[in-house]
Amino acid sequence: MYTNYERRNKMKKIFLTLLVFLTFFTSNSVIANSISQKGQNTYEFVDSVGRKVMIPKNISKIVPSGTNAQLVLAGFSPEKMVGIAKRPSKEALNSIKNFPIDKPEIGQYYGKNPNFNKEELIKVNPQIIIDLGEKKKTIKDDMEQIYENTGIPIIFIELTPETAPQAYRTLGKVLNKEKLGEEIANFLEEKNTIVKNTLKTIPDNEKLTFIQVGNNALNVDPSNSSHTEAIEFAGGINKAPSKEKGAKSKTENLNMEEVMSWDPDVIFAKDKNSYDIITTNPAWSSFRAVKNGKVYLIPQTPYNWVTSPPSANKMMGIYWAAKTLYPKYFTYDLKEIETKFNKLIYGIGR
Repeated sequence: MYTNYERRNKMKKIFLTLLVFLTFFTSNSVIANSISQKGQNTYEFVDSVGRKVMIPKNISKIVPSGTNAQLVLAGFSPEKMVGIAKRPSKEALNSIKNFPIDKPEIGQYYGKNPNFNKEELIKVNPQIIIDLGEKKKTIKDDMEQIYENTGIPIIFIELTPETAPQAYRTLGKVLNKEKLGEEIANFLEEKNTIVKNTLKTIPDNEKLTFIQVGNNALNVDPSNSSHTEAIEFAGGINKAPSKEKGAKSKTENLNMEEVMSWDPDVIFAKDKNSYDIITTNPAWSSFRAVKNGKVYLIPQTPYNWVTSPPSANKMMGIYWAAKTLYPKYFTYDLKEIETKFNKLIYGIGR
């Protein structure tokens, strides 16, 4: 027979054993449920450089990695942006009424003046960072470094004239706006096909050479760069030397003799100051392009149509440059294309 003391002691041991078991079971159930929830709410996304990134299925808070991505995201999904890379120009803001100008600046990772602000980024607490643009040599390492420094998932979506349609389809899936992504992709594919097919009908001896200038007209963008690919895609032959993508430009601050040696059929000016210099300064008067009235100021509204930043804006630059270079062959209504482009890409009137 057990004494009262022994009975109480035995019951206490049984109670403690049950308590330990229940605690263990509950803790593991919570952990398992947490892991399950995480699996349900995220998925593996493979970006344009093959990185496998776990991202949320329902994204409502995004930030751009810089101005290239900002241009795209502000037109595609401004309501989801919790931070901006840089305040746009007054001209851009006058046109793009839905730009999230009230959001804090987090800076940009790339560009001439990179100023990515980790502290500000963490404050706005986005679910994801999105980078769009050309595939730089260091892009994979750059993405990993940003993730390691911030703990925030970051994906890269390549956006060039060739990949732009797919870039918008991908963006539509990531941000649950597939209908808009598909509409933009179809529009760009249709226009790109028109440009490609029309260029095939132009004889080689009618193809025109060009240079693209800025910064007092002595900063010439090299060929095969993200800054000139719009005009090259449109059938222009760049007379400036080529450079490896991602390398430093070797065509900055050139002297007049160097520029004159190329003597292109057409000169495209990136800014009004350069355009005025080329068209009024006697030093430029002997250029073939000046003599023949083939100096063009690249349209600037709401952004430069070719570069600065070299993002989705360059797609409109392609359609403009093709018609500017070869008006006899490209007979489409540019104003009609511009109106639809602005609606789809920038959200103007959407």
